[in-house]
Amino acid sequence: MAYNDAIEQLKNALKGYSDEEDRIKELYAKAKGAINESYARDIAAAERERAEKRAEAEADAKRQIRNTDLTLAARGLAFSGEAAQTRLDSALGLNKRLAAIDAEHARAENELAKARLESETKADGEEAKRVSDAREGQNRIKSEIAQLEIKREAEQAKAAERERAAAPAAAADTEVSPAGNGYRPPVTARVLAEQIINSVNSRGYVTKSWEMKKIADKLDNLVKGYEIDKDYLDDLIFTLRAYGYTEPKQETRSALQILADDAEAFYKSSYATTYAACQMAGFNEDYSTSHAKEKATAKLLEYVYDRVSDAREFRNVCTVLGISGAEANEYLEKQRVGGKEPAESSK
Repeated sequence: MAYNDAIEQLKNALKGYSDEEDRIKELYAKAKGAINESYARDIAAAERERAEKRAEAEADAKRQIRNTDLTLAARGLAFSGEAAQTRLDSALGLNKRLAAIDAEHARAENELAKARLESETKADGEEAKRVSDAREGQNRIKSEIAQLEIKREAEQAKAAERERAAAPAAAADTEVSPAGNGYRPPVTARVLAEQIINSVNSRGYVTKSWEMKKIADKLDNLVKGYEIDKDYLDDLIFTLRAYGYTEPKQETRSALQILADDAEAFYKSSYATTYAACQMAGFNEDYSTSHAKEKATAKLLEYVYDRVSDAREFRNVCTVLGISGAEANEYLEKQRVGGKEPAESSK
């Protein structure tokens, strides 16, 4: 009963994390809405200021022409070449002043767009971090639930064993095992499944094709290297499916190559999203391209880093992706300084 109570409490806590994720998303949706509303107000204010300055400039020009006309008319020069030149100079001065006002307005709009993009990027980063933390909490609890269920199963197995030991005749019957069934590991299929999942990642479940490939390779090794018992293998695969595993299609690529392909697709998606945001904000082509590349590369390195087992795998995937060794090592160094670098492989 103790295991059942603990599992039930953890499931309640799991729901709390799910509710927290929904609350975070709602909170940041409102925050980004407020950013856009503020941007719209600032843009409208800048446009009003531009219109007022243009109207003032045009009024000044008209007043200047009127005063000049009166002065020249008093001298009998209302239709002289001097009057025509004065009007031309006034028009040129007005055009120059209006162009300066428009340029100032464009700079102001550009600064507002840049500020909005930075605010939205910061909000997106904060939201992603908080959602990631909430999901990490969910995964941790899922892992704890799985561990408790394994322990509960082990206790039940021990209890059944004690019952068999108390009945010699029944125990004698169970000691006879069919010959030729193959190798059975010294742990239950559920325990081995958890060990396999934990060797692939620390999330407690799998979703990516490269993770499926890694698990499939381990199962293939059990079959070919150990001639594992078929019933045990069936139980093992059945348990792995509870962690998200599905048998991959026939695949000639390695797990790391699959990860590299997934990462490349992720990079293209991140680049396109950031580039589009820059273009919508009014940035020029050069800035949009360089900024999108910088952001997408940073996200790519984080994407790969979160999905490998050690630093060696990280460098190998980076090599496949065309990321230089210096760039990969620089990223690993930053993680090491933060105490987050994965262990170097001993292989």
